[in-house]
Amino acid sequence: MSAAILANMAILLLAILLFFFLRKGKVLEDVNAPLEQFGYFVGVTVVGILLMRYSVVVSGARYDYRFLLYALSIKYLGPKVTLPSIGVITLFRFVWGVDVNSLSALAFGVILMLTIGIMYNILKKYVGPIQQVIGLILYIFAIRIVLNVIIYKNIARDFELYMVLVASSIVMFGILFVVFSRIVQIQERSEIDFLTKLRNSRRFYQDISDMKRETKEMVLSVIDIDYFKQVNTVYGHLAGDHVLQMVTKAFLEFERDSFVFYRMGGEEFTCLIYGKSLEKAKSLLETLREEVSQLDSGLKTKEGTTFHVTFSAGVTTVNRKNPITEALEAADKALFQAKDNGRNQLVVADQFSTRNGEVEWLQ
Repeated sequence: MSAAILANMAILLLAILLFFFLRKGKVLEDVNAPLEQFGYFVGVTVVGILLMRYSVVVSGARYDYRFLLYALSIKYLGPKVTLPSIGVITLFRFVWGVDVNSLSALAFGVILMLTIGIMYNILKKYVGPIQQVIGLILYIFAIRIVLNVIIYKNIARDFELYMVLVASSIVMFGILFVVFSRIVQIQERSEIDFLTKLRNSRRFYQDISDMKRETKEMVLSVIDIDYFKQVNTVYGHLAGDHVLQMVTKAFLEFERDSFVFYRMGGEEFTCLIYGKSLEKAKSLLETLREEVSQLDSGLKTKEGTTFHVTFSAGVTTVNRKNPITEALEAADKALFQAKDNGRNQLVVADQFSTRNGEVEWLQ
């Protein structure tokens, strides 16, 4: 029995580690890309079958860590991956024979497919991530106990083995959660700009690589704070830091599901907007530009002149078929045009309308 339990732990741990590093530390409650969904469906199904293959067998019944696999899958991959996987794994159980145990497993799988998503949504409303997984483990365990009463007329059937599996799975998940959370925190710190708390250029290139796999529209804006070098020269670098923090505070307050801001360096920022048309994105950025222009920098020269914070921006659509450098180049040229036009404005670049390599500008 010990060998089978250790084999199950090894299989599940390897699967979790592989998932974690495939996602580069990012755990998703749902996977949207169809090809990615299929890949995870195959992965979860294979892991489930391997867990059954190396399970503890008692009187024809197979005991393993599939319940933990299902709990983690519904939590981090979502129902579109988990429910089909449960179905296939349940049917595969009949490879080891058709008897009361396989029929019990079928009933268990059907009930789980119908209810685990509902239970997860309930838990998600009231408890945190660790408690959600533990709640799912106990819920799955409770289904098994009820079926034991109905099918075998014995509530205590292999109860001790169940308790060993449940207790060890909770401990294993708790340790993994703490370790992986720490890794994610370290990774996030390496991708966050210390001064402004915005994502940095490293995170920008990672995010845009991930977003290019989505089917939604995507718009890129390159933003530059106007006359920022003069702030450092006239008022000092501390004043410059104050202006950066004030502007990025406005950016962070403006962030929403479709807007993500990054500090690329100095006074230059980028913004990714997805799921919005070019016109809608420009309209929203205009609103942000007006909000920033109303900020009070608190900076005045000896003559009493106030420094007004404004920014200029170039905006362009992102063509997923082309390298991101093309969109960046187009947005940069649009930004330079905005500065040439007098600053404190947005210019949209139509990067797909070119003549002799020159970008055609649209105001």
